[in-house]
Amino acid sequence: MHHLALAVQNQERSRRFYETYLGFDASPAQEYDDGVLMLYNAEGFALA
Repeated sequence: MHHLALAVQNQERSRRFYETYLGFDASPAQEYDDGVLMLYNAEGFALA
């Protein structure tokens, strides 16, 4: 598995949590027109 899609109520709060506590800030985040935000960790795993 290389990615996981999670539905969240507050995208900005969730992003801060994943970056601060789980290390998902290794690569620049990607934001798509449909509202999907992709975060990456050092191993290349992605959260959407």
